[in-house]
Amino acid sequence: MSETSIDLVPITQLPSRYGIARSNVYNRIKDLGIETVKQGRKAFVTAADLELLDGLHAHLGRGGTTMGFVQLLKKKGNLALASVERRSYITETSRESEPIIAINPVALVSTIETVVNIKYG
Repeated sequence: MSETSIDLVPITQLPSRYGIARSNVYNRIKDLGIETVKQGRKAFVTAADLELLDGLHAHLGRGGTTMGFVQLLKKKGNLALASVERRSYITETSRESEPIIAINPVALVSTIETVVNIKYG
């Protein structure tokens, strides 16, 4: 077994690793701009790409979004995102026609407290 193959993880292992459907794994790979490594009929991701996928999974588990994860990595200057940089990922200009909803946590808590007080107060 070559040193390169040790650093490769079969994509078939990822759905059980993350507890998600295979289609979701492929969507994440696509969204992050990861280029899979093909060996015969099997596809693999590198150890570095696996770290990126693990980071995305943790970020999503905390309620984040894929785009938020990409932006976070860009802010940190993570060079592993070179593949994402090359892709035409969802850009701000492509979303200009969509309304932007910003949630102010203080206002949200205040609103919840008001509703609770009306119902139970």
